[in-house]
Amino acid sequence: EEVREATGTAARRIHGVLQRARAMAEECQVTLHTHIIAGHPVRDVVRLAADLKADLLVIGATGHSALYERMIGSQADRMVQLAPCPVLVVKLPVTTAAGPIFNKILHANDGSKHAVQALRLALAIAKQNKSELHMACVEEVPYLPEVVEEDREEQGPVARRIHGVLQRARAMAEECQ
Repeated sequence: EEVREATGTAARRIHGVLQRARAMAEECQVTLHTHIIAGHPVRDVVRLAADLKADLLVIGATGHSALYERMIGSQADRMVQLAPCPVLVVKLPVTTAAGPIFNKILHANDGSKHAVQALRLALAIAKQNKSELHMACVEEVPYLPEVVEEDREEQGPVARRIHGVLQRARAMAEECQ
């Protein structure tokens, strides 16, 4: 009896989710393909992304209660780690009228290959939305003011690495214009 009741509740909830999603897609004039899967959300969404050869997985930042996420860990965190493609994690609020969804975009860049790919995506989104794009380069160094100041003065490895990241970012931004 409990299983039947839980299944009925889940079916009603999913039906409502599907109706809202279809209405939103129709309003945006986008074709929406739906997949209803009974299973483990992280495993099955990651598997579906691989099966579809998805270029981007878009998920909400939270789903369960804050207590559940503190105890078990966020499903979003696990999907980011396991997905075969880039993952866009969305936090509230996201509003859209006729204007752009993203007015200001912040891209964090550590000079890694993944960061360069993230910069390409950030540039494309900024261009498409006519957004203001900001980039932060943070190099983790021991907090010793004299070491940091000495590195700056001598153009040491930290300063050279940050300078290289900025040069690549400027070149990529020029390509997009």
